[in-house]
Amino acid sequence: MQCVANILPLNIFFMLIFSIVLSSCHISLPQIAYLCFSHVNINNITKIILSASSGVDNIPPVITGCPDPINLIIPIGMTSLVVNWTEPTATDNSGIPPNVFKSHEPGEVFPVGTTQVIYVFTDTEGNEESCTFEIQIGN
Repeated sequence: MQCVANILPLNIFFMLIFSIVLSSCHISLPQIAYLCFSHVNINNITKIILSASSGVDNIPPVITGCPDPINLIIPIGMTSLVVNWTEPTATDNSGIPPNVFKSHEPGEVFPVGTTQVIYVFTDTEGNEESCTFEIQIGN
């Protein structure tokens, strides 16, 4: 939902502006799950643009750049390798960057065999999305 309210004069306290905007949009505080607003000053009139959502956020973060499996051959005489990759990133519909859990970091040492690398991105509402790939070190 988006609505626009004109507010005069410019020196009104924020909470009063907030109340006027909410009432002009027919929104009450218990109904709001997300609230974004911006303002523009045109001809000494402050125009408040309010975007609000009354739903519950059940949309998980969106991951970009989940790596493909990494397969490396270890040189003779070595038992492990340092492996690097470009880390995935995620965005969330709330605009707040999600928290990230990483099972491993680029630049870590990996032994011969297969290791699963997991990234879990969690938004402020607890919605999760994960990225999993394998690193296989062979001889």
